[in-house]
Amino acid sequence: MQAIKINYHRIKQIEPYFFFFFLIINLIPVFLFKFLPTLDGPSHLHNSNLINNILFSDSDFIKSFYNLNTELIPNWSGHFILSLFNLFLPAWIAEKILILTYLIILPLSFRWFIKSISSDNYYLSYFIFPFCYSFTFFLGFYNFSLALVLLFLILTYWTKIQNNLKSIHFLILFLLFTVLYFSHVFVFLITTLAIAVIIIKQLTLDIEINSLYKTFQLFLKKVLFAVLTSAIGIALSLNFLLTREAFGYSYIPKIELLHWLKNIRPTIVFHFGHEGVYTSILFYLIAALTTIALFNKVKEIIKSRPSFTVFIKNSIVQNDLWFIFSFILLLLYFFMPDSNGYSGYFTVRLGLLLYMFYLIWIATRNYSKWIIISSVTLIFIANTGLNYYYLKQVRKLNKQAVEINNQSKFIDNNTVVLPMNFSSNWMHGHFSNYLGIDKQVVILENYECSTGYFPVKWNDDSFPNTTIGTMLKSDFCTDWKTNKSSLKQYQVNYIFIIGNSKELEDICAQKSIEMIECNYDMVSQTQNTILYKLKNNQNNVN
Repeated sequence: MQAIKINYHRIKQIEPYFFFFFLIINLIPVFLFKFLPTLDGPSHLHNSNLINNILFSDSDFIKSFYNLNTELIPNWSGHFILSLFNLFLPAWIAEKILILTYLIILPLSFRWFIKSISSDNYYLSYFIFPFCYSFTFFLGFYNFSLALVLLFLILTYWTKIQNNLKSIHFLILFLLFTVLYFSHVFVFLITTLAIAVIIIKQLTLDIEINSLYKTFQLFLKKVLFAVLTSAIGIALSLNFLLTREAFGYSYIPKIELLHWLKNIRPTIVFHFGHEGVYTSILFYLIAALTTIALFNKVKEIIKSRPSFTVFIKNSIVQNDLWFIFSFILLLLYFFMPDSNGYSGYFTVRLGLLLYMFYLIWIATRNYSKWIIISSVTLIFIANTGLNYYYLKQVRKLNKQAVEINNQSKFIDNNTVVLPMNFSSNWMHGHFSNYLGIDKQVVILENYECSTGYFPVKWNDDSFPNTTIGTMLKSDFCTDWKTNKSSLKQYQVNYIFIIGNSKELEDICAQKSIEMIECNYDMVSQTQNTILYKLKNNQNNVN
């Protein structure tokens, strides 16, 4: 028995190093390739470069097509970080800094929070790793991802300072809440609710050691402190949500939502079959730990037979409020729409938050050391399997992203590019934006500019009528941004086509290429792209 105790003691000593090792292993996909491509990532990089061009460039060309959104909207933090580092670093390095910030601080902040609410139960904080490379991350939701980091940082910080609130704490918390709003409004609102959970838990503890009057005083002080530090964010959130006219609500069928829960959909990115092998390990592990935790809870109740009041108090102290909080998120998961017309993917975001908070409850339960060791081993196996599969996908995507980015060498600054995407790969949706991550160009495929809830917008007041020779938009199977009412006409300087040889056999693609070659010369062709430039004898008309 003594030998086993020594081994446990040794495990406790080396465990932080193992967590650090786990963290480093999780970063491998970032360091192996130039790009870690995501769906919206190229658009974020391009628009961050546009922000710098609008603010610091002497040329009026970019400003005639774009301007900054003056509304105090969310979705600024990721763009700010990318723009800041892109001022003196290549865009691909700026993106690595942002991604590394997320991938390093999210696991650490999750672990810190668990330690702050249950100091002896942090071994199962390893559960966070399979949720780092989430579906939302590969969608390129950088602002949402950064908001998750801020969520756990704020919760950890609040837990540490709530019993000794000072002016400096007010300032720091105010800044954290404000930055969180400018990252993602939905995560901001979830964070305020989670703060309420912590305040309720502390209220139970305060009643035990203070008079009723003193307890009420402390409770009121904490509530006011939390409300005042988050007041700007709350006001901006309400303004943002109430000024958006929702339309076209869409819901995911309940049976599919159940399927998503079992498969842990937030961690599946490319293929349900391949990734589902590893997410199933996580699901059954979570189910097993839940069963053990509930069994221990029932056994505790039977053994001590507490009164209802004592049972409620013990449950609150033992962090069972996070179980209730997870249940609330579960209800939202099933009954909130997946899209409201101007924003979407609510369900998968809720699913991710649901699992994260449920894992907080799981991680604060008491398990035997052998169960913990076995659990961490299974998490390591599942996470390694997922990351290995991601590596294979990222290798292909990086090759294509580099291929597209290299084509920008043939594009002059202060020109307009029209992308035509014939690729069948959904991840290529905004890959054309890799052309503009370090160049001063206008790319007519820019979904952010059309939404109104990102930092850059189309400059509709001066946007020209963009044309392709004498051809009409209806002649092509690609739409693009133009302003037919403008007296200023501008011929597109470059046309960029994405698609391999098989994809370009499509009738629509063949017809488009045939018409393009009447007015444009091919200047570069790669395995998956073709770049055309306006013929020399054609001029832009103002």
